[in-house]
Amino acid sequence: MTLKLLWVDFKSSAFAISAIAALIAVAVGFGLFVSLTERALKEGGAKAAERFDLIVGAAQSQTQLTLSVVFLDRFALTPLKGAIYDEIAANPLAEWAAPVAFGDYYKELPVIGTSAALITDGGKRALIAGRMFENEREAVVGAKTRLAIGDRFTPVHGLAEQGGAGGHKGISYRVTGVAEFGDSWDRAIMVPIESIWRVHGLARSFSSYPSAGAIDSTPPVSAVVVKPKTIGGAYELRAAYKKGETQAVFPAETLTKLYGILGDISAALSKIAWAAQAIAGLIAAASAAFYIALKRRHIAVLRAFGADARRIFLLIVFGMGCAAIAATAFGVVLGYAAALFVSQAIASSQGFDAIVCFESRDIAAVLAPFAVLFVALIVSCAFSFRYSASYYLKRAF
Repeated sequence: MTLKLLWVDFKSSAFAISAIAALIAVAVGFGLFVSLTERALKEGGAKAAERFDLIVGAAQSQTQLTLSVVFLDRFALTPLKGAIYDEIAANPLAEWAAPVAFGDYYKELPVIGTSAALITDGGKRALIAGRMFENEREAVVGAKTRLAIGDRFTPVHGLAEQGGAGGHKGISYRVTGVAEFGDSWDRAIMVPIESIWRVHGLARSFSSYPSAGAIDSTPPVSAVVVKPKTIGGAYELRAAYKKGETQAVFPAETLTKLYGILGDISAALSKIAWAAQAIAGLIAAASAAFYIALKRRHIAVLRAFGADARRIFLLIVFGMGCAAIAATAFGVVLGYAAALFVSQAIASSQGFDAIVCFESRDIAAVLAPFAVLFVALIVSCAFSFRYSASYYLKRAF
């Protein structure tokens, strides 16, 4: 009889329990969403910058230089004199130096002029399929370009959506290899930089480039990616080219500064998340107390039928506790799904991997609203059951 009455009571109170559960789920989900998304994007961005030790470009914003080279941001960089590239490449402090030239596209995929050193990390990284380009009409593509070995394509200068896009008539490339980097360059097409120069009217052939000795004959580049031999050498090279008409940056350092600025936004969102959790927890706790108060008549009936107060207390706490646990679990799923969707959407547009994963510090965000509700529920129940059955019968009917 007691269980049957409790079931009827539960069905009549389903709306109230659902409202409390929804508050808990939203509070848990929002807090978890902020934490997981921020961490995934930070770690994904840091991983994308790992293989770019030092970048040298013309004097301009450090942040823009980093975003353009590491994440292939569609921003026109100020050209860097080719003589500076030759100078860096000949510097004994550099293990290798690779030029990059932007501006051409194929179906919104950037076509980047560079050298084999950047693609293979000076010969340390192998392609996942095929071989390196060996002439001006061959290309190596990233693993996410959906191009396969043997495919041919014709690039255009600029993007059609930005206006001013123009085709390179009679120019086509054949894919000879596929590379995988785990960053934005997986969505890029890489061709010999000499082909970019010649396509744009800057005379220099692929075969003559390695033996060329005249510094002034090297055409401009967008930037130079440098692999220093030592950490000390990296700082010396940065100091040497971080002045005058050039800019030298450590991408990891630049991203750290950028995250420091964005950290204020993240901190504000985290505070909002904690505030939302606290408010939701308090509202849920107040709702639980109000719910218990409204159930005096049901409690009176149960007590009149001889139900033990402790048993009723445990059943109600157990029932609402299960609802709170289910709501917390749903909030975790909701927050994780939202973080996965947003981080993957941003990472997909930028081309790097953003892995959403839990850490021990996320437990607090999950348990805080549940703990507030559970404590309030126990206190409310304790006060509700401290009187005898006759007390409830007099006040309930």
